[in-house]
Amino acid sequence: MKVYKSLPFSSGSKCILTDGTMKFSHHSEFNDPFDCKTVYDIEKSIAYLKSRPDLFKEAGRRLKLSPAQRLSKRKQMEHGIKRSLKSGEFRDGVIGEVGICCLTKKPDNILMWSHYAKNHEGFVVEFTVDDSPQNIYMNNVEELLFGWDVEYTKDMPIITAGERGFNAVKDVFLMKSPDWSYEAEYRVLSMKKVQGFMLLTRSEFLRS
Repeated sequence: MKVYKSLPFSSGSKCILTDGTMKFSHHSEFNDPFDCKTVYDIEKSIAYLKSRPDLFKEAGRRLKLSPAQRLSKRKQMEHGIKRSLKSGEFRDGVIGEVGICCLTKKPDNILMWSHYAKNHEGFVVEFTVDDSPQNIYMNNVEELLFGWDVEYTKDMPIITAGERGFNAVKDVFLMKSPDWSYEAEYRVLSMKKVQGFMLLTRSEFLRS
């Protein structure tokens, strides 16, 4: 599979060619202010968390509470979680350190050249990606640029906090408004709690 990165002609961008590195960004750097801005179903989220005593146990451990203190402060902890869900603090704690690399499957879209390649003065790099299903479970998805297609929908998901599985990841990181569908975006997610330039030791450049 071929994916592409549109870039301005700058020293940082040219590091892809000179150093074999790619930038993984924090979601707050994106030009869509709604990107990764999840909405939680508060009541369902609290009900789910109540069904998972192990989560409260882990929270108590991190707060260095004794078992007795965890029991006595459980209601207080529930109220704190509800406040953090409403304020966005919970969301930021969950996704704030995930690095995201945004690519496209369309190298010749005129809007992409305008928006990301500095008004057609930049360049596009093409990558070969091995999109074999087994790569989902590999630890070096950053090196392989193994990712997922963004889905475009008018109905943005309402999330239940704490739920696991790929659907939870998709709802947070891979859902955008149809207004952005021209980007045909493909995203690589780094769960290594790092943003910045990461080495692409196993990705092959075909042309720039």
